[in-house]
Amino acid sequence: MKHLLFLLLISAGLHAQDSSVKKIRIPDLPGFTTLRCDFHMHTVFSDGHVWPTFRVNEAVRDQLDAISLTEHIDFEGQPDDIKRNYNRSYELAAAAAKNKNLIIIRGAEISPRVPPYHNNALFLKDANIIPSPYMKDWKKKFVMKDSIKREELMAPFLAVQKQDAFVFYNHPGYSWWDKKDTNIFTN
Repeated sequence: MKHLLFLLLISAGLHAQDSSVKKIRIPDLPGFTTLRCDFHMHTVFSDGHVWPTFRVNEAVRDQLDAISLTEHIDFEGQPDDIKRNYNRSYELAAAAAKNKNLIIIRGAEISPRVPPYHNNALFLKDANIIPSPYMKDWKKKFVMKDSIKREELMAPFLAVQKQDAFVFYNHPGYSWWDKKDTNIFTN
């Protein structure tokens, strides 16, 4: 009887896990192929809690076509355990995604806590050369300098521009966004 109950519980658990994956259905536009992507993911290499291979497995499970691990260039969550290398999560993910039909795009997050706030840069060549001169301390905490110059805020954006990266705002619909927040890029 104990064995039968055990098998019944295992069977119920397997059935529950199988039904958790939902197919994302997004139609193609005529003449184009639609890709399912997540371009704002973190790992232990910044403020996430999982290894890059875990993000790859999540993406495959969720049937995504492309992801970018956009580690913060201005925050290190595990500086005592993980050497600072903003390309490393991409390298590990790219190796894990080999033969899995998943595109891995090198990216990084630039996120000063003042306008222009929270941005991602995709299609980078080297995330390690992006400066964050507006920071005072970024190891296990986020402390900006007391007096920040516009040039310091713009430095990471100019660095990714030299790499022909694509930059976009994270969370554009959030209530903290204001027209004045975009002026740094347009003035």
